[in-house]
Amino acid sequence: MTERESFTPEKTTEQLSPTEVLHSIIDTQRAPSPEYQFLIRGQEGSVSREHSDNFVDHWHHDLSSRTTKDILNDCLRNYLADKILVDLGGGQGEMGDIAHDFGASTYINVERAPYDETEAIDPSTPIEHQRKENFLSLRVHADMLDFVSRLRDGSIDNFVINGIDTYIIDNPRYHDALVKEILRATKKGGLIFGRSSDVLEDMERHVQACEYEKRPIDLPVRLMEHVEFSNSIFFEKTE
Repeated sequence: MTERESFTPEKTTEQLSPTEVLHSIIDTQRAPSPEYQFLIRGQEGSVSREHSDNFVDHWHHDLSSRTTKDILNDCLRNYLADKILVDLGGGQGEMGDIAHDFGASTYINVERAPYDETEAIDPSTPIEHQRKENFLSLRVHADMLDFVSRLRDGSIDNFVINGIDTYIIDNPRYHDALVKEILRATKKGGLIFGRSSDVLEDMERHVQACEYEKRPIDLPVRLMEHVEFSNSIFFEKTE
């Protein structure tokens, strides 16, 4: 399968167990490269801060704001309905409520911290799940890069990443690797969005630099300027 081909599971989410859902998007035979393993080990033992910003509150504010609600609601409804949303570094998983409200079929919260948890680090096994009608919410105890690097090409409809800046991940090579793997794993036409995250800000700077210098953009994304506000950034994968 090439990066441009979109992975399609044989069954719907409703027909799969939580573990089967993960195994439908994860290549269980794929392991991170030695370079990625080095970057992942470099984050082990790091102390995660308590976010000073409640990102979900900001999303709810924008979803109800008179000036932004129509654009944002239409955007999320269009991309999330009946789709998978992977939340990288999703904390307590509050973005799952937004995923549910906009009709997503599956919400996957990938969270590594806190580092003293007794649960094993295992990207392919959910440590908890909930079903609500046709909506499945999963939590995975895993490093973000470890998880995304194991995903099948073009297997994920949408990614969200909030608050993952240099204080959380201080190695720019880790951010670069995560950009590469997110783009590989996202389906054509999928949404990559969030706020206050270096991954998205680096992508935005690259796209804008290409446009300014009038050269082709070598990342397969389109910056969606009409829904850019309140430190949020939206990209659509174009190929």
